[in-house]
Amino acid sequence: MNHSSLRGQCWRFDAFTLDGTSMELRRDRQPLDCEPSSMSLLLLFLHHPQALITKDEIEAVIWPGRILSESVLTKCVSRLRKTLGDDAQTLILTMHRRGYRFMATVENLGVIGQNGPLPALRPVSGNSPPARITRQELELQLADALSAIQALHSSLRLSSEFVS
Repeated sequence: MNHSSLRGQCWRFDAFTLDGTSMELRRDRQPLDCEPSSMSLLLLFLHHPQALITKDEIEAVIWPGRILSESVLTKCVSRLRKTLGDDAQTLILTMHRRGYRFMATVENLGVIGQNGPLPALRPVSGNSPPARITRQELELQLADALSAIQALHSSLRLSSEFVS
């Protein structure tokens, strides 16, 4: 599998959004630092959520043609877990002697921002002209708003179950 074909797509899982065009990972809209090999591993996981990905498959995609010690992959996974705050190892499961499984529910948002800026408005104060935002920014804001609405809906549904 050529993971470069995954670039340009946007992904959402848990509180994270990955912009495959800019290769920017965000948690709750805040950008996170992610090393290139960890970013490639995350892309591979996002493309195959909940599937077992063997160590050999990971190495072939991220480090094609290179002979590596097992510690290189282990450190890459460890750095990705640290970036994601996955101390409890609930997002990335280690399948001992076999590989890894990415357990988050993943949503592929598709290719975002292909057509440049949209004439969307940002709140402004005073008499300033409205600012333009890109299609990508707007779609990410809408995705965040939809997630918040879905969480609120779930919360309200749970609340009403306890009241009844």
